[in-house]
Amino acid sequence: MAISDASIPRDISNGPLSKFDSLSPRNHEHDAKSHIVETAVEAEQLAEVVLVTTSLGSIKKQFFQSKRAQHLLDCKNIVYYLVDANRDISVAMS
Repeated sequence: MAISDASIPRDISNGPLSKFDSLSPRNHEHDAKSHIVETAVEAEQLAEVVLVTTSLGSIKKQFFQSKRAQHLLDCKNIVYYLVDANRDISVAMS
């Protein structure tokens, strides 16, 4: 299936946009309009991560695996939500 030029959104000042537009270096000065386009592209690429961990130290394998996953996300500077399964279940049960 061929993609026509009519299906590609266009910005008058910058030419055609593509999904790789944010990866290519910009040769022009950043004006307000191009900044809005770049911000919209960056906002579409964000993902949310929910990390379900355990704080129960008696199950050592799952405890250390959850710590490894948390350290990996910290090293990669990924924004994530941390959910402690043991603490949240005990609060919900009482």
